[in-house]
Amino acid sequence: MAGGKQTPRQKMINLMYLVFIAMLALNMSKEVLSAFGSINEKLDRANTSYASKNSLALAEISKKADENDEFKAAAATANAADQLSKTYNDYIALQKQKLLSEVEDNTDYETMDQSAFLDALYYEGGKITEAGQEFLTQMDTYKNGMTALLGDSNPTLTAQINNDFSTADIPNRDGIEVNYLVKNYITFPLVSSLTKMTQIQ
Repeated sequence: MAGGKQTPRQKMINLMYLVFIAMLALNMSKEVLSAFGSINEKLDRANTSYASKNSLALAEISKKADENDEFKAAAATANAADQLSKTYNDYIALQKQKLLSEVEDNTDYETMDQSAFLDALYYEGGKITEAGQEFLTQMDTYKNGMTALLGDSNPTLTAQINNDFSTADIPNRDGIEVNYLVKNYITFPLVSSLTKMTQIQ
């Protein structure tokens, strides 16, 4: 059949198969977008819960510091870490607000399939923009601040922070080193970038 001349009926069947496959691909894409949105919501709820627990723990440490001099150093470190985290969290929240300003409905994840906004904001003309560099700087500032606070007290946690908040170039599937922003945000659907930012928080 591959070598013979196709009849109009066979051509129509082939066209219908192509349309069917395209529809399946489109539906799968929408399902993936919805899945990202669902993950983002769960991460948001977890972040709110952890923020509440952290506030209670910080208040308890501060209270003990007032009662016992041995807790003063720990309270100072905890408060410094809290301030670093708040500053960085607020910056990421602002980036998310910018992303969501591009859509009409913040919960209609199936419409968040475009990448143009962050592509232009962080990486225009084939190079990192000022806003893109600020994103990397904010991450580096948080990472370096937290590891400085830890010092040599917890090498395992320090290594985890250095890994989780690394802005180093990342190899792509061909083994070529690419910028952190290109690897994680450029050309990705908006909902994917939104979810990654919530994960950072």
